[in-house]
Amino acid sequence: MLIKKSFLLTITLSCSFSFNLENILNKALINNYKIKSYNHKIKAQDYYIKQTKSALYPSINLYSSLNYERYTEDYPNYKYSIPVKDKSKIYGISIKQVIFDKSIFPNVKNAYLKKEITHIEKESFILNLSQKVLSTYFTVLINKENLTYKKLKKENYLKILKEIEEKYKYNFATKTDVIQAKSNYASAINEYIKAKVSYENSIENLKILLLTTKPLNINGKIKDNIDDIIKNSIIITDKEKILNNPSLKEDKIYIKIAKNNINNNKAGNYPTVYLNSNYYNEIHNKTTSDKNHFKVSLNLNWNIYSGGKTENSIKEAKELLLSAINDFNYKKTTLQLDFNENWTNLQNNLEILKSDKEKIQKTKEYLLRAEESLKYKTISLTDFYIAQNNYYQSLIDFNNDKLNTIIYYIRLLADINEIKEKIKILDSFITN
Repeated sequence: MLIKKSFLLTITLSCSFSFNLENILNKALINNYKIKSYNHKIKAQDYYIKQTKSALYPSINLYSSLNYERYTEDYPNYKYSIPVKDKSKIYGISIKQVIFDKSIFPNVKNAYLKKEITHIEKESFILNLSQKVLSTYFTVLINKENLTYKKLKKENYLKILKEIEEKYKYNFATKTDVIQAKSNYASAINEYIKAKVSYENSIENLKILLLTTKPLNINGKIKDNIDDIIKNSIIITDKEKILNNPSLKEDKIYIKIAKNNINNNKAGNYPTVYLNSNYYNEIHNKTTSDKNHFKVSLNLNWNIYSGGKTENSIKEAKELLLSAINDFNYKKTTLQLDFNENWTNLQNNLEILKSDKEKIQKTKEYLLRAEESLKYKTISLTDFYIAQNNYYQSLIDFNNDKLNTIIYYIRLLADINEIKEKIKILDSFITN
């Protein structure tokens, strides 16, 4: 019964969180404060859009006032004057309705465009965050595996040191051999400590990105055939997809805003027409009479001359449009250069992985021969441990190059905004 309970507990703990890349990204995105901030900004812009649209609707105001007047009425013909005190109150309602204002619709359009920019800024932040989370996660996997190999190398160098010290007792090794063995062991310890620090730092970085303080027990290994998977998932003509990059989409919106601002500034050349209606009661205690007033007026306001303000604002908006177009073209060129650089680095790393595999094969073959030779005592234990360490180092080099390859691949996906679409391919790099 105890065995069953222990087994069930193990299953529960191991399944409490599934560390596939999609789940990790979702966890990072759900908890991120900046994304929550963008969500609030988008809601705020919905209210701003309603504010700009309110200019199309009538403005209704209730008003009231209490007045006290004191003055003297003169009667020159009769040569006397009468002091007058008057109390009055006025209350009424006024309605103002726009009939024609050419600036309203450009303002409404700008409000929508600004909301669209915030959506794109959010998309850009998610893309950059996803890139950072994925790169960190793969770094954790590589650092964890390399730490194992560095530990094995350290243990082997300690064995070599002990063997050489033993040989030195019987004059089968020189003092120089002992010093060299100690130096190699010290270097191995140093490499192991660095590897441990790198692994712990990468884990902490991932915890920060996931906004968690709980321990992360991440298991898995990056496959050796990622080069074959990558080759079938991206081609050089994908460079045309950089137009999907959020930064370029954002610049496109800025071009639309610049065009819209020209129309908005041109509105200064047109009149504004409003309909005003006003109804109020005026009560005086002097005569105790009520007066009902109702007034309707059509108001036209046309700025004929403002010192060139409108014309200069239009010219300014046109220059800003040209600036926005050039910003877009510059950003597009920059992204194309970035894509080409990442593509070249990716292709070079794919070739390096081929060389790494050949190196691993050769060091493995040599290790097997050394193991066979050790059985017949044709080589020393020191030579065998060195062969083992050479094999471990070839695996470490391969791992580091795999990580570089994956990072360049992720950068390429970020350039064309396809991390989300290729997340399953990235997940296929990992095996348990």
